[in-house]
Amino acid sequence: MEEISPDQLKLCIDITAKLRKSPAASVFNEPVDPKKQNIPNYYKKIRNPQDLGTIFGRLQRGEYKSVLQWEKDIDTVWLNAETYNGKDSLIAYMAHHMSKRFQHLKKPLDLHNVSGWAKHVYSLREKFDSMLVKCPPSLQSIVPRNLDNSLPLLATFNSKEMANLMKASEMVKSPKDIEQVAAILRKNDPPIDTTDEDLVVDLNSLTPSTLHEIRTFYRKQLIEQGLPYPNDNSDDATVSSL
Repeated sequence: MEEISPDQLKLCIDITAKLRKSPAASVFNEPVDPKKQNIPNYYKKIRNPQDLGTIFGRLQRGEYKSVLQWEKDIDTVWLNAETYNGKDSLIAYMAHHMSKRFQHLKKPLDLHNVSGWAKHVYSLREKFDSMLVKCPPSLQSIVPRNLDNSLPLLATFNSKEMANLMKASEMVKSPKDIEQVAAILRKNDPPIDTTDEDLVVDLNSLTPSTLHEIRTFYRKQLIEQGLPYPNDNSDDATVSSL
């Protein structure tokens, strides 16, 4: 478990302080008082009570060893509210709202770890790729009318990129993943037979757009598994078992 850094601790304190100032935070800022709130069975039903005020104090005293410990306690606040009061209660609704606000506030914190940073970069890449493929109407008037539409929008893969793609195909090969790749092939290269259970494709026969889309898919799957996309220097990768 990665130890919390000074910068991360500062962000955790800032995020928790902002949560405590939220309009819906009033019922989550202090420990539950069973007598005062007339809920004598609370601690029988809730074995791990948490509140934002107590969590904030732990942060200030440096009691959290990792960001994950802090996140778990914050999430427990919302879970306890729903568990005791029921999913359809007003308190549960407020907890759901606070949970969404927490997810929004902690986005900068996610960038401090490799997995969170990679997911953020991938999300930006997807948006950028989409913008490249679809030219906005406002720009269509300045695109030269005599532009050769047969020119590829995306660069062809070199031998190194082909090798990396083949290596990625060996790392992402669950039945669901293979079906996703087959769907990409059916959409972009209809002549390819994707009905064979052992789908073997000559990468050199695919269009640049198909190769780019498959690589984007592999990158996304590997990021979700916490793995990097391969960077193989091998040049002999013309056939892939996708």
